[in-house]
Amino acid sequence: MTDLLLTNTNVPALFRDTLFDDYDTRRRQGTASTLRQLKDWDPTESKPALVLQGLPGVGKTMLASAMLNEYHEGYTPTRDDIPDATMLYLLQQKCPVYFTQLAELIDLNIRLFRLQNDVDKGIREPSEYLELDHLLQDLKYRVKVLVIDDVGKEHHTGSGFARDAFDLLVRTRHNSGLTTIYTTNLPIREWSGLYSDSMRSLIERSSLVLNFP
Repeated sequence: MTDLLLTNTNVPALFRDTLFDDYDTRRRQGTASTLRQLKDWDPTESKPALVLQGLPGVGKTMLASAMLNEYHEGYTPTRDDIPDATMLYLLQQKCPVYFTQLAELIDLNIRLFRLQNDVDKGIREPSEYLELDHLLQDLKYRVKVLVIDDVGKEHHTGSGFARDAFDLLVRTRHNSGLTTIYTTNLPIREWSGLYSDSMRSLIERSSLVLNFP
């Protein structure tokens, strides 16, 4: 079985090498203080999460990606003769990180549900189901730092599947003390409308919220 987690961080190609110093506060008025707070942030067991909240175009996704890359920077070996693929594998062993948009995460859960039905009916081999299930379980229990991008932009149906899948991931990671970084255009006070009052309350009390001007 391919270990997707150890071969890929899923950080968008545009930001794969981005670090904090690449964020130009001169182009984004009023963000110097926000960037400083982000650099100084240290997750704790009671507050293991971070919310980057603000309008589109202020650099939330860029900075969330930079944070994942910065975590890896702290584990980078001094040798320069290590192939890139091997280096990524070593870094993911030391500090597994992952980036996903919430819409992508919901799609993966829907795909897993459909694959399970096909496997149960005997019309598909279980290998693809097992690999995807392995990845989703890793996102819940193993990834040290997980970015969930664009919270609030995912599609919702009347079944509540998206809400329930997101809720389970949030609570599982919180209970395990794992670090989660959320980016959103939607103020947290409005999360109740998409999710629940209890979800909003959990995020508020377990997160440092950074508002971008």
